[in-house]
Amino acid sequence: MRTGLISVFLLTGISAGMFAQPQWYNQNSGTNTFLFDVHFVDKDNGWIAGNTGTILNTTDGGNTWNEQSTPPNNTYYCVYFTDSMNGWAGGFSGKLIRTTDGGTNWIDGSAGSNRFRYDLYFINADSGWVVGGDHGSYPTFNPNREILFTSNGGSTWVTQYAQSGETPLNAVYFLDNINGFAVGETGTVMRTTNGGNNWFQSATLSGYELRDITFVNSNTGWMVGYYLGLPHTSAIFKTTDGGTTWNSQSFGADESFSAIAFTDELNGWAVGGQSSISESFIIHTSDGGANWEYQTIPTNEYLINVFFFNGDNGWAVGASGIVLATESTVPVELISFTASANVNSVKLEWSTATETNNSGFEVYRSLTGDDFENIGFVEGKGTTTEETSYSFLDKKLRSGIYSYKLVQIDYDGTTSESDIVKVEIIAQPNGFSLDQNFPNPFNPSTNISFTIPTSGNTKLRIFNAIGEEIETLVNEIKEAGTYKINFDASNLASGIYYYRLETADFTSMKKMILLK
Repeated sequence: MRTGLISVFLLTGISAGMFAQPQWYNQNSGTNTFLFDVHFVDKDNGWIAGNTGTILNTTDGGNTWNEQSTPPNNTYYCVYFTDSMNGWAGGFSGKLIRTTDGGTNWIDGSAGSNRFRYDLYFINADSGWVVGGDHGSYPTFNPNREILFTSNGGSTWVTQYAQSGETPLNAVYFLDNINGFAVGETGTVMRTTNGGNNWFQSATLSGYELRDITFVNSNTGWMVGYYLGLPHTSAIFKTTDGGTTWNSQSFGADESFSAIAFTDELNGWAVGGQSSISESFIIHTSDGGANWEYQTIPTNEYLINVFFFNGDNGWAVGASGIVLATESTVPVELISFTASANVNSVKLEWSTATETNNSGFEVYRSLTGDDFENIGFVEGKGTTTEETSYSFLDKKLRSGIYSYKLVQIDYDGTTSESDIVKVEIIAQPNGFSLDQNFPNPFNPSTNISFTIPTSGNTKLRIFNAIGEEIETLVNEIKEAGTYKINFDASNLASGIYYYRLETADFTSMKKMILLK
């Protein structure tokens, strides 16, 4: 494109999409105890189970968490709700409590032996399972494994499986009312095809401890855990045939996975870390686990569990009362972001489809592509569902490749960045000029600068005070542009001299002083 006398080359002038948001952020749980499980029934209503009798509840997506009153002297390892009213929690010494009013009141209870209750799963308000066990006591440390079932909402529980000498189960998941899985230590994968009337060991992944299991349909599911040897290499296993076979998805981190959540066949998250050195991580896949990437998180506390209500809203909990949340809903949906050049300036234009709590946009520019400087601010529209257009003019630019980005700012100070657009300007002069030489006076040399807007024969000559030509500095065809010519007067005496620029359309003369 050519505008006037400015040649413009648009390199990467269009960008659209969401502003990049922080992936996870802290929510204040109000406690510093270990938090073991989290469960939501919608994007607003959720519960967390933790140490020292802790059950937390939120009704606003985790913006505020309130502790609920529970039977004393217990630790709760798992919590599960089928709706906003009916929920259960399991914990230490066979403890199984329930609520029918969203946790305002919890009904005390126990079932089976005094084993640990590590995980719960309900398919409706009546039918559910709990798994667990223990490692026995001194001096034999003989382990135990248990699976319990209720058909009346937890009023009573019956033992479906109990076996001494087998290690505990850590997680349970049911595809429907008859097909279920339970996983645990020593690589145990148990399965039922008749609602738990019979349980059998369908696989043994020797050398691994399995911590969690989930499915997205009757065929596709994942398990996570870690290798029991040293180092505790993390482990992810996937099935595509309903649990008949499990294939390892290599990740290779010297870490321990504690929980996994998937919202569809492609998108999943796993959490874990190492509690001994206060290290934590969340990894995400968008291709069914073929590839995993670390996500940015604002904590080093060990993460124990993760839950996603849908593809947009997720939570992770762990040591020291840590609660992390993520949501894909962003303050501003960017439709387009373009950069175009015109006469030593760049015009930035962008538009949004929706905005939420949008204070405005900071505009950043870089000539190197690395170091960006803030060059302006454009006020936002706050909250709106209408399409909105914005623009910003960056003026008085010299030739170069310019990079631009927007930083969107919420009213609470939260920021997010757009993609980068680039535009190249090759500035050409828009008129003739002959500048004063510099330095002046000079000894023994000086620079003479001139600008010509079109190509043609150009002369630059030097004259003495009586008009005699002393030297010709330029006498040739010159392309349009700005030039700087050095004049060396070492062989001349001090005095007044003149320099003259001549083209077919322009003539100009200026005086200079040689002072030795």
